Amino acid sequence: MSAGKLAGLSRNPWLIRLALGLSIVSAIVAMVLSTSINTIVNHDLYGFGLQFNSAWYDPYTMYTNLIYACLGISMAISTVVLVLSFMNKSKTSETTVEKDTKSFKKIGKSEQQVVSAEKPRAKQKVADTTCPACKRVFSKPVMMLNMVDGKPKMVSTCPYCNEVLATEGK
Repeated sequence: MSAGKLAGLSRNPWLIRLALGLSIVSAIVAMVLSTSINTIVNHDLYGFGLQFNSAWYDPYTMYTNLIYACLGISMAISTVVLVLSFMNKSKTSETTVEKDTKSFKKIGKSEQQVVSAEKPRAKQKVADTTCPACKRVFSKPVMMLNMVDGKPKMVSTCPYCNEVLATEGK
């Protein structure tokens, strides 16, 4: 796989959620297995002659508790991020709907056309636009964020000379 495809996968929210879910399940399985080892040491080995001594038991208990703490922290962080990703999805879908209903103005050489984003893109007829600065003809302007006036605004620009053609209509 190329680096571009891997970067595309990292932006997939469902893949991220799957990885977080697997991380949580893995931490739970590790806790269960660690508890099983703890049961073997604290119960079964005494039947085979293990003698209690604080020289080995204190470090064993400390390391066992550190393992549980690390797994617990990992599970807590993964759970919080997973829940936030589902909450963020509902917020971003609302803002996407708001953005899709806005209109953008395209300024041609002789006339202004208002193209509404509410119409399906397949049915919109793309008209050739001529840049007033460089006089080149193109069918699709480049959309950019204009941050000059403080608040960022979407602007249509010429793909050849970057001349601003139109700003976001409200």
